[in-house]
Amino acid sequence: MLPGLEGGEYAVTSPQTTDYNCVAWVFEDTERWWTPVRAVGSYWPTGAPRSLRVADFVAMFRMQGFETCDQEPPQAGYEQIALFAEDGLFTHVARQLPNGRWTSKLGADVDIEHDLEDLIRRRSPSASYRYGEIVGYMKRPQPSS
Repeated sequence: MLPGLEGGEYAVTSPQTTDYNCVAWVFEDTERWWTPVRAVGSYWPTGAPRSLRVADFVAMFRMQGFETCDQEPPQAGYEQIALFAEDGLFTHVARQLPNGRWTSKLGADVDIEHDLEDLIRRRSPSASYRYGEIVGYMKRPQPSS
């Protein structure tokens, strides 16, 4: 049971790893830790703003082809993400799956398939398992394989 997610309807879909984080998971990049904070082994797109402000994460996602939208049911050919924040600072991002559920990489922990409510209604004493509130949605055409 993951702290703060007790009673949630989630399923663990990968083993714990520190190789990548939630932002990388949006792009299905399991090799790099995406962060605007300069650190050994981290990645951040060239030209993207380097801060934890939500607006700067939105700008980075725009650079990757995402546009802001309202929450929508899954649409063939599109992928949708939900951005989370606390006090104006980015905390998490989840990617919608074709079945309507969501997938998240929980920091240096596991990936899970979940409902969005599993993250927004849970509160944990550990900051590592607090996700904040949803502050927006974005979508883009699904990249070609």
